[in-house]
Amino acid sequence: TGPGQCDTANNIAVPIADPDRGDTVVGELVGRYDWRHAMGLVDRIRRSLLTYGLAVDVLVLDRDGAVIGESWRDDLAADVVERLRPAASAIARRLPARARHGFLRSDAADVLVGYDRTEDDSLGWTALVLEPQAEAFAPVRRMQQRLGLVLAVVLLGGLGLATLWAARMSRPLRELTRATQVIARPGAVPALVPVRSRDEIGLLATAFNAMGAALGR
Repeated sequence: TGPGQCDTANNIAVPIADPDRGDTVVGELVGRYDWRHAMGLVDRIRRSLLTYGLAVDVLVLDRDGAVIGESWRDDLAADVVERLRPAASAIARRLPARARHGFLRSDAADVLVGYDRTEDDSLGWTALVLEPQAEAFAPVRRMQQRLGLVLAVVLLGGLGLATLWAARMSRPLRELTRATQVIARPGAVPALVPVRSRDEIGLLATAFNAMGAALGR
């Protein structure tokens, strides 16, 4: 068989013991399982994940880390497959011994890996699901970009409001400054300053107008 392929059928044998002499084997019960059917099911499951935005690769490995079954993304280049296959074998051999399933990140292969081991330790098979880190973290990056855009809009909006507020606050002071310069000229007729508010600046404008009226008299 070629790389990543298993026999077309798996043979699972169970010895048949002599009921009268338990230590004697009189035969064996052999079950044959169509491996192509099994990998076809894996391929259908992988394709069904596309509807949820998950483009992944699925590999089945034996206890030695050899690939015995695989289902790759349709648009995956052959050189990428040749690179990921040995990387998956290396990942399988480094999995925690007691962990049945879990997740890890492989920077060497640039993938996120989900793994699940068979409950039957005699088989020693492990299923790996690989997703490129660029695609796995794409939603996070999009969220960061959106948050950055929202923050920029908030900052620009706040800066615009602050500028308008500063202009509104400084306008009465500029009017008072000009009116003061007019009064300082000999023989100038003081002009009234608009009272735009009832705060301290408004009180100052009112007092200035009173002073100007008194000087005019």
